Amino acid sequence: MPFKHGRLAEIWLGGQDVSTFFMNADLESVVDTAESTTFKSLWKSFLPGTAMAKLATNGYFDSTLTNVRATLGVAAGSVVTFAPAGAVAIGDLTRSILVNSTKYREGAKIGSLVTFDWDADSTAVAAYGVCLHVMQQESPGTITGTGDGVMTSAQSTTGAIATLHVTAMTGGTQNFKLQDATTQGGAYTDIAAGAFTAVTTVGAQRLVIPGTIRQFVRAQAVIATNPVTYAITVART
Repeated sequence: MPFKHGRLAEIWLGGQDVSTFFMNADLESVVDTAESTTFKSLWKSFLPGTAMAKLATNGYFDSTLTNVRATLGVAAGSVVTFAPAGAVAIGDLTRSILVNSTKYREGAKIGSLVTFDWDADSTAVAAYGVCLHVMQQESPGTITGTGDGVMTSAQSTTGAIATLHVTAMTGGTQNFKLQDATTQGGAYTDIAAGAFTAVTTVGAQRLVIPGTIRQFVRAQAVIATNPVTYAITVART
């Protein structure tokens, strides 16, 4: 298995690509446990409780990025996608969470850059998935992922979570949806409940899709009027 370098990592926060704002990011998922070990036990036992995911980041302060800092300071219900090795190709691994900011701190010292720390806790299950469309600009027309789709796993019946980040657009109404098929390059059809709400401005959406998802998944976009910069991910649940 080839190792991955972290220098290409990406972070998309709502309708912004904030990758170049950060130098470090750590995502963890944890489950609360309560010990239930009794007398004469040979091994400790535990009862699982509630789960959570947490994103802890560090970055360099840039005084011109006021819109980014404003989002980091609030970020209530923001969609965040973290690609630990970068999302430079269809199928690269991504992790998406719905967050509330819990800490934003700035610091300075002589002889060093001004830094900041940002922590955010997820308010919903973390989606460990793949990239279906990298963060790039597309011209008007119908844009279909890789065409052949990505095998995210065998067919599943428990649904999926998809995220859409639109970071740049000027006018028009854009439509994005997911399709699946049983074979790569086969007959793709729209996934039920797999369409994002029509987009008229920059921002992000998190889509919870119930039911059966076939083996291969791809994203399709219908771009109207002007170019749009966007990225799409999907994770089975």
